[in-house]
Amino acid sequence: MKKYLTLLVVLSVIVFCFSPLMRIEVSAVTESEWYDGLEFELSEDGTMYKVIDAKDDLVDIVIPSEYKGLPVTRIESEAFREVGFNRIKSVTMPNTVTSMGDMVFSGCSKLEEVVLSANLKSIPRSTFHWCNSLKSVKMPNKLESIGDRAFLDCENLKVLEIPETVTTIGEMAFDGCKSLEKISIPDNITEIASRTFNCCESLATVQIGSGVTEIELYAFNGCKALTSVTLPNVVNISAEAFEGCESLSSVEFGESLEKIYRAAFKNCISLENVTIPDSVLHIGEEAFYGCKFTKVTLTCPGEIEDKAFGYKYDSWEEKESKITDFTIEGVSGVGGAQAYAERNGFNFVALETPVDDGVENVYTNDIVNEDASYDSYDSESPELNIFFIIIPLVVGLIVVLAIIMKKKGLLFKK
Repeated sequence: MKKYLTLLVVLSVIVFCFSPLMRIEVSAVTESEWYDGLEFELSEDGTMYKVIDAKDDLVDIVIPSEYKGLPVTRIESEAFREVGFNRIKSVTMPNTVTSMGDMVFSGCSKLEEVVLSANLKSIPRSTFHWCNSLKSVKMPNKLESIGDRAFLDCENLKVLEIPETVTTIGEMAFDGCKSLEKISIPDNITEIASRTFNCCESLATVQIGSGVTEIELYAFNGCKALTSVTLPNVVNISAEAFEGCESLSSVEFGESLEKIYRAAFKNCISLENVTIPDSVLHIGEEAFYGCKFTKVTLTCPGEIEDKAFGYKYDSWEEKESKITDFTIEGVSGVGGAQAYAERNGFNFVALETPVDDGVENVYTNDIVNEDASYDSYDSESPELNIFFIIIPLVVGLIVVLAIIMKKKGLLFKK
């Protein structure tokens, strides 16, 4: 009897110690009900309903504001995803809805019109992914966030106004929106995430808010119609952020700019001139490769990596070449301008008066992972570290208990 009692005690200790790590959720079982082509489920506290599914034959969906006298406040993840082999053409959402799960309308390729709840604060991940027929969406005035891939590959989306209340826009949020013509980034946003507007081929006008300090990988890559951009307070421009913007003829940098990374403006073939602020500490490899200008003034103190300026690729001859008579203006001994000109055989014109802006002549060796994959969304779980702390403690506790019980004659005694 004591043998089994001892085993029970040890198992109880293990369960007690590990219980914070075992995400065991016990929830009430709720039954769903169908009404007017929609499946409703009562919340666990019995105060509201949520929509969890729809029948395959629905075309125009009107979600009721209440069901059985209780408000409908949520649309669950994937509720309308690819319903009826993409028959849905329109969805009207009541203002009682305050939240949605991920991928609610993902794959609804015939969806043309959506009326969102005025009380939504978030458009979650992949909400309208592959909604190829969607042409416009009126955003709620209380909206605060737009999730990763929210409008990915909405190829016919032309009109979209982001409310000033929005503070975050996720990675690839508008990637592949080939018909989107203009966008304004609110001042509350501090970062334009990776691939946010990648391959928005019709995007001709972009207004960057004053709060934006970071432009991440491929943010505007392949925006072929973009003609000009002003970056008033941007500090860092990541790799390939504006690569392939073939119509880009004007770029204005603010005095906060510090780093322009690899191929940031590569093959912006219409860019005829650029002014690099004195605040810049790093210009990455091929940053302005293939650009049209033949002269640049560099009085900034930072390093200049290979082929940052003065190189192009000749598609007719299928080979790389230097831009004829490329000239760099700079201050002798300040920054990397003179060294870059000399090692590449470019003309160097020394400015008579050094620029005294209080910035030291330093080189930066900061290492930034410019090639980080845009598909990586997961970070290391903090529970992993806790796990490796708890394990030794539990094992030690079991050993101590075993020793005590053995001394008292309780362990495995028949």
